[in-house]
Amino acid sequence: MRRIVWLCGLFLLHATILGCGGQPPTVVQSPPPEVTVAHPIVKEVTDYEDYSGRTAAIASVDVRARVTGYLDKVIVKEGAEVQAGDPLFDIDPRTYQAALNQADVSFFSTGSAITACASGSIRTSWLPET
Repeated sequence: MRRIVWLCGLFLLHATILGCGGQPPTVVQSPPPEVTVAHPIVKEVTDYEDYSGRTAAIASVDVRARVTGYLDKVIVKEGAEVQAGDPLFDIDPRTYQAALNQADVSFFSTGSAITACASGSIRTSWLPET
């Protein structure tokens, strides 16, 4: 056992002498690092801030048709400002022209019926009553 302790001590002494003795380690000089340089750009910066929120129109109007029909043309673009009385749409006039023509025919046929009744009344007015 004494011999093992003696060998371990001798080994440690030998390692210490070899490890501590000698020259200091050499330092390798590395080249300086490569640096890129950027020149600043000088210009005016506009400051702004973003806010989240909701917006609502001051005045809004519901558009409802007073008549039925097919649209020929949309005059006003969505979101545009309009004044009272401005036309918004053009409606196909054929349906209304047909209804007007029918009313004219009805009016004239009623007028001719009235004329026939009046002439019949005049013709029978001179006959004596029985």
